[in-house]
Amino acid sequence: QPDESITLRLCGKRLGPGIDVRTIDLNLNPKSRGNKRSADAYERLLLDVIKGDQTLFLRQDELEQAWHWVDPILETWERTTSPPEHYASGSWGPAGSTLLLAKDGRLWFEGANGQGN
Repeated sequence: QPDESITLRLCGKRLGPGIDVRTIDLNLNPKSRGNKRSADAYERLLLDVIKGDQTLFLRQDELEQAWHWVDPILETWERTTSPPEHYASGSWGPAGSTLLLAKDGRLWFEGANGQGN
């Protein structure tokens, strides 16, 4: 598991007269609590199961709707013989995306200098 932490660095004024500003680190790293061992992600998940806390779990109807949405995509990929088009990172995508929009008389807005919005 990765080391889970959040650090927020703020500038804060000391109490009292004058303007004495200093940097304050708000460290939300669970390991900064000392030697106390914290549970990793799977341990926390299993503990939630034991406690009956379903917050991080999908309901059955949510799961069914997710597959209802994904299944047609997977079925289309299985029927398609052409591989996905590759394109350069940071580009506007494959040429096929422009052709796809052009079928409906549409086009990508790429801005005056091709940079888009």
